[in-house]
Amino acid sequence: MSWSFNPFTGNLDIVGGGAVVFEGEVETFADLPETVGDPAVGASYLVRSSTGVWLVSRKQAGIWIRRYDTGVRATDWEYGGDYPVNSVNGQTGNVSLTAADVSAAWALAVSSQFISSNTLLSAGRNSRITLSAVNQTVNVDLPYSGNADGDVVTLVASSGLFTGSTLSIRTATGMSGGLPVTYATLATLTAPNQSFTFVSNGTATGWTLRAVDTHTHAASNITSGTFNNARINFAAPDSIGSTTRNTGAFTNLSAAPTSGSALTLTGGTVTASAPLIDATQTWNNGAVTFTGLAATITNTASATSSLVARLTVGSTNVFEVDGRGFTKVRATTSTATFVSIFEVLRSATSLVRLRDDGDVSANSFGVGLAGNSVMTSTGIGVQSTASIGFGDGTFGGSRDAEWRRDAADTIAQRRLANPQTFRLYNTTDAGLANYERGFMRWSSNILQIGTEKLGTGSRRTLEFVTDGTARWRVGDGSISSSPSMLALGNTAIFGTNESYNVIIATGSQGTVNAGLFSPNNANTGYLAIGESLHLGLTSSGTSGDVRLVRDAANVLALRNGASTPQTYRIYNTFASTTSFERANFRWASNEFIIDAEAGGTGTLRGIKLGSATSSLLGFYGATPVDRPATVADPTGGGTIDAEARTAINDIIDRLQELGLIA
Repeated sequence: MSWSFNPFTGNLDIVGGGAVVFEGEVETFADLPETVGDPAVGASYLVRSSTGVWLVSRKQAGIWIRRYDTGVRATDWEYGGDYPVNSVNGQTGNVSLTAADVSAAWALAVSSQFISSNTLLSAGRNSRITLSAVNQTVNVDLPYSGNADGDVVTLVASSGLFTGSTLSIRTATGMSGGLPVTYATLATLTAPNQSFTFVSNGTATGWTLRAVDTHTHAASNITSGTFNNARINFAAPDSIGSTTRNTGAFTNLSAAPTSGSALTLTGGTVTASAPLIDATQTWNNGAVTFTGLAATITNTASATSSLVARLTVGSTNVFEVDGRGFTKVRATTSTATFVSIFEVLRSATSLVRLRDDGDVSANSFGVGLAGNSVMTSTGIGVQSTASIGFGDGTFGGSRDAEWRRDAADTIAQRRLANPQTFRLYNTTDAGLANYERGFMRWSSNILQIGTEKLGTGSRRTLEFVTDGTARWRVGDGSISSSPSMLALGNTAIFGTNESYNVIIATGSQGTVNAGLFSPNNANTGYLAIGESLHLGLTSSGTSGDVRLVRDAANVLALRNGASTPQTYRIYNTFASTTSFERANFRWASNEFIIDAEAGGTGTLRGIKLGSATSSLLGFYGATPVDRPATVADPTGGGTIDAEARTAINDIIDRLQELGLIA
């Protein structure tokens, strides 16, 4: 019995007759045994019928060798080649070959070799060799001696042990002294289940890579099964569905299931990093707005708990984006120390951090370098060099109102050389067109504290309160307000329970009292002026042109300057400065005058000295006396000198008594 290569089928044909020894014969691949240990590794079975779909699940009829003993049929059995038994030397059905013939031919045709270093293959007429290697990058050289024209070598990368290996299949291209001096790489085995067939022309340098057989089937013929990766050209895949054929990649892929998932990736248990999705892309056009990952959802109708995106660890959703765009980031466990649940960085610098210290009531939100500015359930903290600022309303705009820390327990409102204002509203509207508010502000280097209004707002009174009691009230300026300008006292303005004094001081730091205003000192009330000072009154300006001055103890004077005559007026009626009735005490032309006068609709009134006959009057230093008695009229006829003389004497006595004459 002998074997012969069939160039039309690419298989080994048996020539001759005799008995054949197989450990078993089955109808299809699915009938091959898979019991561990039975049959043993190396056993050969004849499969009489092909099954499955090309490129998907095809299992060829022919010789199958048990290479492994895992108990999994698809892993344990390896295809060994066609075995035509329909007609051999005129025989049909089962053909009998001698055991020696089959063993000799099979040893040559099918073998397995573990590659651990650079290896030279043995020459042979026709051989199929399964190569195994673990994390190796080595050369496998085709025979350069002993090979004949038509010799065929098929090399297959093992599916079981070929891991991380790169096997370069080489042929000699130059010889010297019967040995190769130069090589050419015909193919490279880099992944499990790759296979290549090489044909020799009988010379040392005459090996070539034969084209791999391919099969084309209509997509409608592929209805079930699993694609064999070795039979798909991933370097230039054909179009699938709506994808576009491209070298090395699918440029488009769409799916529109009405139920289930459009794409499901199920990874196994791994002990090293093996991402389910690991995508790379290079953006190289400054005029283009790129998108690396996109998902567009049309939310015609959905439950409120629907999620646009979700990442889950175990049974905990650690990242969620719902249909409204609301985002949740959730930690699976807590910790006793601060950890960042969410963090935004510029290079290695932390800008924003959401942190968890393991205490549900003390979560924190950090802003700025190292999170020095934080917001926790117990308050908001800003680092000492930072501020709480309010800007112009634009994102990233400048802040023109700020609160800052001046020192421990000291809050300041400041911004370089800009005068500041603080406002406290009583009432307002959204547009600040109608309001009542109080303020503290700097204006023209003057600190002001007050109230103001606008629109429909009303003017309000200002009070200074201590111990819950109003001590100083500034009226709103209206005539009807109580007081209209300024009041000092308790909540009843001026009560009877306490005494309140206002001291007017002058001199350095107010060391000299200019006066004292005591509205309720022992229920008397008085206005006191300093001994060397005066009370000045004026119609305008700041210098008083009418002054009340203390001349001495118990002496009040009306004077202003060395030679300015003074006038004191007491009004009976006053309608205006031109319509009145009054009495004057005045100096005019160095004469002191007491008179009455009237103006406009006023009536000139008289001046009376003494209000009754018992009133005491005195002139020129005489002792004041009441009104003298009446002098009787002279009586008698003719010229009586004695009576006239007596009457005249009485008049003289009366005038002397009044002090009008000596």
